[in-house]
Amino acid sequence: MMANQVNGISVDNLTGFTDAVTKSPEKGKVDFCVTSRWKGQTKIEAEVSSFSLGGVEIQKSFTIDSDEPEQLLGANTAPNPQELLMAAVNACMMVGCVANVSVSGHGCLVLQMLGLFRGA
Repeated sequence: MMANQVNGISVDNLTGFTDAVTKSPEKGKVDFCVTSRWKGQTKIEAEVSSFSLGGVEIQKSFTIDSDEPEQLLGANTAPNPQELLMAAVNACMMVGCVANVSVSGHGCLVLQMLGLFRGA
């Protein structure tokens, strides 16, 4: 039997998860683990090693590099931390939007978000 999928999201799994968390909120508790290392100048390497969901630890292995542009004393070899933060916030909001649209049974044709930060 084909899973009920909308926008690549398993609606059955999503509603099952939200029902489980509604009944037992501790099942929705998440913890994340990221270790960052200075690599010289303004370069930082962050290693994502695991997260836990509902008390169950899930191993991961991702590396995220950051650097500053030359104008901010870096070598411009990777996005800077502010750009990574905006990308993460955009991704978080977009996933939530797509999940909610999917549960309602609607498809997404195009979804794009612009993050803009203006310093004081």
